[in-house]
Amino acid sequence: MKKTMALSIAVLLACLMLAGCGGDKAAGADAKGGVAGTTWVLDSIEVAGQKVSGADMTTIVGEITYQFKDGGELTATVAGVEGTGTYSENGNKISIDDGTQSVEATIDGDTMTFDIEGMKMVFVKK
Repeated sequence: MKKTMALSIAVLLACLMLAGCGGDKAAGADAKGGVAGTTWVLDSIEVAGQKVSGADMTTIVGEITYQFKDGGELTATVAGVEGTGTYSENGNKISIDDGTQSVEATIDGDTMTFDIEGMKMVFVKK
């Protein structure tokens, strides 16, 4: 059951992350420091009260990461598939955009948390 739930979450996560990180660069994306030059790896996912560790997700689908580059560009990797996009920072919030949609995360030290439609994803700085 745990592996089935983890696999379902992985598929949902892959769709959300790669849909949010494909396509053209967003105009005007400009990193102002902060996460530029860092890589973040999935630590856990929680959906409907069910929590799956990043280690379990890695076992099932491979490592899930965000790599933030200078100039507001990023690469997301899910199950060995890479997608690109842009990001911008405003205080402790980071917005990831593909030019058609964006998702927002909150950064607290070495932890980045997304709350997307009832799914909480926690990433840690690698």
